[in-house]
This record gives sequence, C-alpha cells and structure tokens, in this order.
Amino acid sequence: MRVLMKEHGARTHALRPRHHAGGAKLELPEGASQIDSPLERLENHYSSRGAPGPYFAMCLVVKDQGDDLREWVDYHRSIGAEKFYIFDDNSSVPALLEVQDLIHAGIVVYETIESYDHPSDKVQLWVYDTCIQRYAGQHQWMAFVDVDEYFVITDSNITALPDLLKDYEDYGGLVANWQMFGSSGHMSRPPGGTLESYVQCFPVDHRENRHIKSIVNLDYAERADRDPHHFLFKDGKHSVNTARQMVDGPMAEDVVTDRLLLHHYVTKSLEQYLAKITRGSAMGNRKSIEFFDFVQKEATENCTAALHLGR
Repeated sequence: MRVLMKEHGARTHALRPRHHAGGAKLELPEGASQIDSPLERLENHYSSRGAPGPYFAMCLVVKDQGDDLREWVDYHRSIGAEKFYIFDDNSSVPALLEVQDLIHAGIVVYETIESYDHPSDKVQLWVYDTCIQRYAGQHQWMAFVDVDEYFVITDSNITALPDLLKDYEDYGGLVANWQMFGSSGHMSRPPGGTLESYVQCFPVDHRENRHIKSIVNLDYAERADRDPHHFLFKDGKHSVNTARQMVDGPMAEDVVTDRLLLHHYVTKSLEQYLAKITRGSAMGNRKSIEFFDFVQKEATENCTAALHLGR
C-alpha cells in the first residue's frame, strides 16, 4: 500500500509521506487572531492512561469546507478538544489557510490526501482507521465527526467534554445522538455563526435523531466498522450512550438527550446545501434537492438551547 500526502508548510506543496504538525513559521490568515491554546487551560486536565498527548482529540475529513472549518475548530476547543487531525480530501482551495496559526501552535495536524487504500474504498473510513492506528498511543479519547456536526453539552454541571468523558473510561466508546437541523429559512450563508443562525430542528424523538456519532476510547479501539458512525473494539468492549446503554450500530434504539447531543446542521442554507451536493461526501453518498425539502419539512421545532454557545 502506498499513501501519498502533501505536507503543508511555508511556501511548499511537495509530496512527502509525512504530515505537518508545526515547523516553519506560518502567517496568520487575514483577520485571524492568535487565540489562547486550550493546552494552557486544560493541560493535564485528565491524564491519559499511559498516553503522553492531550486527553481528547478529534479526527476530521474536509473537502471545500474552509469557510466552516475555523468556527468548528474554535468551538470544539472551547469545550475541551486539545488536538485536531484534519485530512483534506483535495479541496480546490486548501482549508489549511484557515488554521495556519493553529498548525504552527501544534494544535492542528493538517494533511492533504493524494491517494489511499482501504478495503471499503471509502476515504472517510481510511482516515478514521489511520487516526486510530497512528495516534492510539497519544490520546485517551478521539471523536470522529464532520464539520457540520457540533457536540453540545446538555449537562448543566459540566462545561468541558473531558469532565464528561472521565465517567466513561471503562467503555470502548461514548456515542451522542444527532439533533437534526434545517435551514431556518436561510437561502444563502447567514452572517452569523452556525449555532446562532440555525434553530429549526427535528422533534427530539424523530427517527433521524436515532443516528449516532462516536467518541472512541483509544485504549480499546480497533477500527471503524462499515460506516462512519460506529467502531469495533478489542477486549470485549463496546460503545454506550450517556445512559450507559449499549449501542452497537449506526443508530440507537432510543434518543438520549441527557448530558450530550450532536447538533447536525445537515443542510445549513440552500446555497451551502447546493455546494454540498456538488462536492459529494467522503463516503460516496450523494444528496439531492429532495433531501433538502425533506429536512425543511421535518424541522418543525425550535431548538434554542445552544444559541448562546455560538456568540
């Protein structure tokens, strides 16, 4: 198997079989400011069992989503994520322009995928397995979600995900149910952020909200299963929701909203959804305008609990 990636540093895009996690000094994108690293706030917040790196990391695939990436990273840093592994699936405009300062700070590791080899032939599953194989010894927990998905803590006693994750260290993974959102009537990208701009959502017990995404305990992770939702584990471990009910598959039997949800802004505005159709998905799934209409029809509730988080 041969995998080629571009290393992104200052003034170079040569093919190298390594990733960029720092190195040459990088200039901030125009309008960006250096923000305090959560490594300063949360360093040793919870020690990983034998892992030298930050407690909680995230693994992500992007393609032509640079406009959304910085908001997503900054938000998840604010709730305790300390390291981000971002794989760019050949964006027409590299998303690294939005996170150059975080690459230089060692918070983001950014790679451009040139080729890959995976039994599923799905780039997203290759990325997820790569993150597990490469970084399992570095972190206790790693989340596998998309840039249109935001973890929202619903436990009023907790403000950071590491505080929640420490309660589930004996399990293979912790899953969070989707909370699906529609366009909230936006035809084009709104001026505000994602969490504050979209409030129209599916009823909490809607079937689509039974879908889950995973935060994986790297002590026990083996690989992604046949989809990007759930994973396989060793030592007889399995994933649970926050109620400690076992979840073995891409959908849970129940929608559990206590402690943690995953807001899924699946369409955003019509303009953004049409761009989503054009770029396709890392799993090879194609959306249609009919799906956009379905989401708007089903988004009959208002979910405002996370409004303040986006401001």
